[in-house]
Amino acid sequence: MANFMAKVADFFSLLFEVFIGMHTMMFDLIGNFDWSNRLFGFGYAISERIIGIFGLVVILAFDLLVLYGIYLLIRRISIILRTKKTVRRHIIGTITDKKYVAPHTIFVSTGKVTSPIVCSAVYNVCVKYLEVSKVFNNKDLFNQYEKNDCISLILVTRLGRDDKVVEQTLELPE
Repeated sequence: MANFMAKVADFFSLLFEVFIGMHTMMFDLIGNFDWSNRLFGFGYAISERIIGIFGLVVILAFDLLVLYGIYLLIRRISIILRTKKTVRRHIIGTITDKKYVAPHTIFVSTGKVTSPIVCSAVYNVCVKYLEVSKVFNNKDLFNQYEKNDCISLILVTRLGRDDKVVEQTLELPE
């Protein structure tokens, strides 16, 4: 276990170094933040500043994506650690919405080359039971049921201390 923890620590230290390096490089591209040079346009090339600012915006967006992923991971781990007991009950839910998105192709241009990306069909079926809802991407479910039909589901309830509900989700029976 100690070896695993050491590898995790090494991974996060490397990730931290990469993030710091990317941010530092973009700040270097922006140039000197001497306000007189910035206001009057003397000194550093404007293209370097624009590239640096654009790079920082992209890196900050990537940072937010990484932070959101870490948040979701911590939230999932927290739910798992707080769960003392899991109860599964067969229930009858209601289909509240159906949405079909046809398969399509998106063309992405990367300079000289245009690459096609094929997106498969999406068969979203929204199912609700009391205050719990879930969207399933399931072709069979989409074709078999209509809006406001009743469907057999499994309500999975995760209970914490003193039998307080930690999380409730819906699953399809197998």
